[in-house]
Amino acid sequence: MDARKGLSGTVTLVVVVATIFGSIAFVGMGDDIYSSFTGNQDTDNNQGTNGDEPVEFRTVNWDSNDCSDCYKVDLQATAPVASDFEADIFNDEPKDDGEFGNYVDYNRSDATSGMTQGVDYFHTDGTSTDTLTWSRSLDISSGTYQIAIDDDASSEEYHTLFTEVTVPETVKFTNYNNNNPITAVNQGDFMRRASYSTDSAEISTINGDAAEFSDLDGDTNLSSSAWDSGNDDETVTVERSLEYESGVDLLGEVSISSVASSVNEADLTITGETPDGETTVYDRTVAENGAKVSNLETDIADSEDMDVNPDVVSDLTVTLDVEFDGTSASADSTAITVDVQDIYGNSVGTAGSTSLAY
Repeated sequence: MDARKGLSGTVTLVVVVATIFGSIAFVGMGDDIYSSFTGNQDTDNNQGTNGDEPVEFRTVNWDSNDCSDCYKVDLQATAPVASDFEADIFNDEPKDDGEFGNYVDYNRSDATSGMTQGVDYFHTDGTSTDTLTWSRSLDISSGTYQIAIDDDASSEEYHTLFTEVTVPETVKFTNYNNNNPITAVNQGDFMRRASYSTDSAEISTINGDAAEFSDLDGDTNLSSSAWDSGNDDETVTVERSLEYESGVDLLGEVSISSVASSVNEADLTITGETPDGETTVYDRTVAENGAKVSNLETDIADSEDMDVNPDVVSDLTVTLDVEFDGTSASADSTAITVDVQDIYGNSVGTAGSTSLAY
């Protein structure tokens, strides 16, 4: 009897294994193994195991020949904080007069001149919002497009955004069925305008030594006792540090003024955090023999057009090394003044220009 029980158990096991492998073979040999996952397929057989509503995992084609049957959803751009926006997805090349890609001169009216909304470009806008939406009713086909999002608030939060968006060829059916929007532009794509936590300048060294309190008559003013009127070779370093609370600056140019005749040489170095890490973005001799260097390259970015390809920076350090003739320096006078500007012509930071005074 024990032997018969053992045989019966073996037979039962074989039947169970055959049943399992039979099921696997049946699934593997179906008419279309991918029918539940891709394409515009019938969903009647996707019922849950307990008679629940069907669970839809497949993707469906975004486009079709008859767009009454297109599987499109809304497209969205999401910014970090709210502002006022004008935004366009270009189906055709933006007009040259609009200066697409130029942070200073871009004009969306000129960029869309002669074009048809809904055909050549797709427009949306918003006031005091962090989300822009292009409705699926605009019937934007799948593909890659140029896009411009311009902040036109009275106090702008963002630099104009120029980028590309890719509209997918397929979309999850559940997203289409619920019109879950696709995020075409993410928060990280936006560049916020700079706001600063600190902006301060100080004389850091005098003739190679750390500046003492007694050497100073203000943050960037030398006390008359700090330099020797009989020495024709005095050197002073002024260092300005800007810490950013948020955002970035798009650097434009430097302006050099008020160069005293006593200045033998002045060297200016600007470093900052860039997308490539900490970088020296400007390093030049800016004044010699009591005057600004003739034909000085004042553009900070090493590009033909800084309005299109500026240096994007935060956490700047501006270092001004000045060598002057103590025998000809005059107390209570300005040795040199430096102003660092963004591409819009504004002084970077909150402290304005930086001067070294005797």
